[in-house]
Amino acid sequence: MLLLLSIPTFKFVGFLHAVLQAWAPSNIFIRRVKAAPPRWRTTGGLVALSVALLFAVRALELAIAAGAPTWLWFPTGILAWDAIKIATLALACAGHRLRATGSTLKGTNKCSTACRSCGAASDV
Repeated sequence: MLLLLSIPTFKFVGFLHAVLQAWAPSNIFIRRVKAAPPRWRTTGGLVALSVALLFAVRALELAIAAGAPTWLWFPTGILAWDAIKIATLALACAGHRLRATGSTLKGTNKCSTACRSCGAASDV
């Protein structure tokens, strides 16, 4: 009986996960960055955005410690998670850029077409 009650819950959670993957602002931003050819300025911008998010997390933590409402832990967690996702994206973008730079200098094409790194060789 409990299993029959949990099936709609699993379906709802799956639906909610799909909606967030499609429409959450950070996921839309990440898909857009992944679709563009990697550039060094993109990597720098991602690092700066990740650091700014970490500063926002710290400011919220200090505000909560000083007596702000405890519901602010929810946006703090979201900002921290987004900072981690964007920092990981910055590392991936830098790795793709380094691989594209290396393959361009050697005259070979080691990048797959999925990473779209080889077309951005002019931004070294």
